[in-house]
Amino acid sequence: GVWQTRRVEFAPQWGAVAVLNFEWEKPALLFAYNFRLTGPMALPAVYDLDASGQPLPEPRPEHSPAFALHNLQITKTIPAWKCRIYGGVQNLFDYRQPVSPLTGFDDPTAAPGFSEHFDTAYAYSTLHGREFYLGLKWEFGGRE
Repeated sequence: GVWQTRRVEFAPQWGAVAVLNFEWEKPALLFAYNFRLTGPMALPAVYDLDASGQPLPEPRPEHSPAFALHNLQITKTIPAWKCRIYGGVQNLFDYRQPVSPLTGFDDPTAAPGFSEHFDTAYAYSTLHGREFYLGLKWEFGGRE
């Protein structure tokens, strides 16, 4: 056989992931950081609309920029209670796709979402920003 490769349309050209965990034993803390870098990708040709609802002559950019997402979590272990309390932040630096993935939603000649130019195909990254969370892992009973 012959080894062949084929580029996947509208997929990132490359990507990278890094994970860093640090355990601080005395205060029983675990720091977990992860980073995901997504390379540029081809995007479909989509056109924004002018004030009269007609497509502009030039499409939006047809390649996305590279972008990175950073996440951080801190976990505190409390052995006497057999539990772990954790908290963290997703999308630490609040990256968002700078342009809405929706096109044609503001068409003055049609109801929202029903324009012939309405399209959701321009999504390539997260659309919501930084998120915080807290949690508790509690072990009930014992294993013997």
